[in-house]
Amino acid sequence: MKLKKISFFYILTILITINIVTIAYAKQYTKLDIYKAEQIFNLTLTSIKNKYIKPVNIEKISMIGLNGLKEIDKEVTIANDGNRISYYYKTKPVGSFQKPEKQDELDWSRSIIKAILTLKGRSSKIRNSTPDEIYKPIIKAMLSELDGYSKYITEDENKIEELEGFGGIGIRYRKLGNFLEITEIIPNLPAAEFGLKEKDRILKIENNIITDLSRQEIIHNLRGKNHSNLNITIQRKGTKTSEDITLTRKIITPDTIQYKMDNDCLMIKIISFNKTTSPTLKQLILENKDTINSIIIDIRGNPGGLLDEAVKSANLFLNQGLILSTKGRHKDSFQDYNAKGDDITKNKPIAIIIDGKTASAAEIFAGALLDQQRAITIGTTSFGKGSVQTVIPLPNMSELAITWSNFYTPSGYNLNHLGVMPLICTSRYNNNHVNKIGAIISNIDYKILKQNITKWRDSSTKAEENKNDLREICPAKNQRNLNLAYKIAKVILNNQQLYQKLLEINH
Repeated sequence: MKLKKISFFYILTILITINIVTIAYAKQYTKLDIYKAEQIFNLTLTSIKNKYIKPVNIEKISMIGLNGLKEIDKEVTIANDGNRISYYYKTKPVGSFQKPEKQDELDWSRSIIKAILTLKGRSSKIRNSTPDEIYKPIIKAMLSELDGYSKYITEDENKIEELEGFGGIGIRYRKLGNFLEITEIIPNLPAAEFGLKEKDRILKIENNIITDLSRQEIIHNLRGKNHSNLNITIQRKGTKTSEDITLTRKIITPDTIQYKMDNDCLMIKIISFNKTTSPTLKQLILENKDTINSIIIDIRGNPGGLLDEAVKSANLFLNQGLILSTKGRHKDSFQDYNAKGDDITKNKPIAIIIDGKTASAAEIFAGALLDQQRAITIGTTSFGKGSVQTVIPLPNMSELAITWSNFYTPSGYNLNHLGVMPLICTSRYNNNHVNKIGAIISNIDYKILKQNITKWRDSSTKAEENKNDLREICPAKNQRNLNLAYKIAKVILNNQQLYQKLLEINH
């Protein structure tokens, strides 16, 4: 009887212990939706494997991803132990799994989840992290092994508003002590429709007093999803009473174009390329077509934006011909973009000013007009961001941006790590050289310029170090405030023979 009694209590104790452990693990596992996690990791690895511009080793990418858990807890170590992957906490082994096949993305996804769940039992930092806080360092670590432009973008980090617009109320303001003073009301948007006026004050945003908010927090609170409500406390100009109001946000797309007329020269500054750029550019030119004899387009500091908008903008100045090509590893990455329109300027002379911060879509725009002998370029070598990222939505509302092709200009060279070459280089000049414009232009060695153009176009078959040598011909610099470039452009545009000579040397 005694033996039976001991056996009974022994078994009962074990069962209770197992039950407690099971409940504890169940509680921590409920924080991580295993099915969703598998979808996210599998889609990430599959997209990298099939779409990234170069072949990748999924085993290597997965191991780097697992080690991303160190961002959460530095005591975590993941080791490749022959045929098994082992994980340690504070140097002590806590688990391992049979190493999957090198390119089996689904099995690697499941193995990553096993490691996370096991480490949750040891690391309070991992256990207390939300699923998104776990996904982020793992996927960012995976993508860090790629090219620098492939990125994991969380829902909060999503930058689409800069390209397609954001939900807002349509005001400009300045912070004055404990309130925001409205400095401008944008027509046909919620603030204007409600009847807010310049000099009205905003005292609170969503019940947060202004003094407690940083600049970024003010922007974050004022902006939101389209059709979402914004609660603010306002004080009308000249009054001492306040009132609480609710406005419904509408989509606001940032302006990307500034301009002025300098006699008969239309001077345009394109800040970036969003969905309003090409229609605004078209309207601007058509409205001034009777007074324009030449155009200067300044894209210094322009980081790029929407590829289609760069193509549409270039199309405004071309009758026909190739604008750009994209080429990668995936069959869908091969595309040609051709001009389909009518040069709305009727072949007016164009100078494009570029610098070391001119990148991506802006380089497409400049490269297309330069190669098609539709414009001359002045400034420094551009940034050299000539790759295309395809965007893959993930089940947790985040996105992958994976480089899957490179840009090629009409003459056939790859913009990536090279950039657009200026015909007139200003890298070694500053605004103190304004009285030497004549000498700068007369010292152009057309023979060397032609040789450099040929080298530039042959660069796609050369090693990366050759591209670096080419970029040193006219080093990339930030010259956003170099007025000298405008003055050089005007001199050339006013001299038809000189302008034509520079166009033709680029043939």
